[in-house]
Amino acid sequence: MAVKLVQTAISETAISMRYADDPNDPAKAQTCIEFQVPLEALKLPSDRNKPLVKVESQLLAVVQQAALLYVRDAIVEEIHGLAGLAGHWS
Repeated sequence: MAVKLVQTAISETAISMRYADDPNDPAKAQTCIEFQVPLEALKLPSDRNKPLVKVESQLLAVVQQAALLYVRDAIVEEIHGLAGLAGHWS
């Protein structure tokens, strides 16, 4: 399942991202992952002493990374919960 980022939208309150295995034609994608994370939930670095080089693209990358880490943590928690339930069937 190799997916690529096909869309990012940032509002005043949240970041939404969409990944698909066919970035050229999302309608043909077999695997699609979409999520939205409140900006207040993101753990963003607070290092303000860095030089402002490519600020916009760097900030976007930082926000995207923070959103992915947030979703990863939520998925890991869900997997652990399901593993406990699945263990009862073994």
